[in-house]
Amino acid sequence: SSRRRHTRLASVSWASEMCIRDSYCSGKTTLNYAFDRYISTKYDLKEHTRVNYKYMYNRFVRDTFGKRIINDIKYSDVKFFYCSLMNILGLQANTLDNIHTILHPTFQMAVRDNVIRNNPASGVMAEIKKANGKNKGIRHALTLEQQRAFLNYVSNSPVYCHWLPLFTALFGTGCRIGEMIGLRWEDLDYENKTISINHAAIYRVMENGKSEFHISSPKTEAGIRTIPMMQAVEQAFKDEYEAQKETGFNVQVVDGMSAVSYTHLTLPT
Repeated sequence: SSRRRHTRLASVSWASEMCIRDSYCSGKTTLNYAFDRYISTKYDLKEHTRVNYKYMYNRFVRDTFGKRIINDIKYSDVKFFYCSLMNILGLQANTLDNIHTILHPTFQMAVRDNVIRNNPASGVMAEIKKANGKNKGIRHALTLEQQRAFLNYVSNSPVYCHWLPLFTALFGTGCRIGEMIGLRWEDLDYENKTISINHAAIYRVMENGKSEFHISSPKTEAGIRTIPMMQAVEQAFKDEYEAQKETGFNVQVVDGMSAVSYTHLTLPT
């Protein structure tokens, strides 16, 4: 009967899971299984962070290094894998750091489960960064002269001039790009000359395979803040507002908020 068939399938599924679990406990399962197990325990992750972790793992690890048996992976294996990502795929240090951020705790979970004795990823990134020079990858802020030259070029460009308010606001606030493109008109207080930063817009490849806009809250309480609005920034917002009177204001709602990009800041509610 249908009920017996479902019961039999459930029993097979349970037995299969127990077999895989036994393989994990003995260290004979793959890194892929360990990662899937690790990510399933991270119930407190923000959804966009979870999606980003899975995206990075699936793109760079799952079909290659992820197929390795976890108990067979040594420190030198992890280092060789990281080096190959840099030298063959051309990954930058920041991207490699993101991959390390998900592999290291995956191995650490296996250590705590007594599946493996030591974390083979421990110390790998530190050694790679040391070998590549401590100053490599350091970000340097644009000088005032460079900022003026950049904004002057944008303002005189027939191709990019419509982005001048955006770049002026970015330079004048220090906001992350997601925070800036997620701004709503109601976040601007012209009377007190302040800007409320309370969320960010993100554009990610989701688990359904589609790229979508979503609204994300800051990772820490310090991310929610009120910053001063300088005169040049205020004028940039007002110029954008006048431009959107002609081109139209955004009315799309994303995750309950009506803003998806800086150039489509919404009318105050």
